[in-house]
Amino acid sequence: MIRKLSLVFYLLFASVFVLACSGTEDLEKAFEKMETLTSYTMETSINSAFMGNYKLITKVDGNKSETYDNINENRAYAEVDGNVIYLYMEDGFGGYDVEETMVDDYETDMFADIMDILDPAKFKKEKGDWVYNDEIYLDDEETVKIKEIIISLSKDGYVETMKIRMSVIGRSFSATIKYYDYNNTTVTIPK
Repeated sequence: MIRKLSLVFYLLFASVFVLACSGTEDLEKAFEKMETLTSYTMETSINSAFMGNYKLITKVDGNKSETYDNINENRAYAEVDGNVIYLYMEDGFGGYDVEETMVDDYETDMFADIMDILDPAKFKKEKGDWVYNDEIYLDDEETVKIKEIIISLSKDGYVETMKIRMSVIGRSFSATIKYYDYNNTTVTIPK
């Protein structure tokens, strides 16, 4: 469940920033700036009755990423090389197990059409933030539903925070994703 939620936020982040926004120019420019980043750090905080307080920190540096979560206290790395994703998972003995996954086999099916689901024209500016409050489902079974997205921009014109209200299999939760260290994040894969 935690891996699925982590993937939800990572893919939601990636998908939201490739949208061509039909709203005002500052949101569109922020999306364009986020697309050009070579590295960044994103910190996801989830609050829910069924998970409690969960924090996931993901660092992205080109084709490499590092993820840490406070519940399992595990660190995982990924490296994309062509069509192969190498996953490095802590083994509990001070080392890492390596797993190979084809990019096409990676668990992204329910998010394949997210750009078709999100309607950028529905973002409205409210009190300095961009709000998307049209309910949308991310899967055919209607088990993953976004209820609201609120985006705040930094002074530099990047996306600084995304606040998301959603439900997974009928369980509601809220999440805040903070972005920082734009083009200043480094990931070293353990080998």
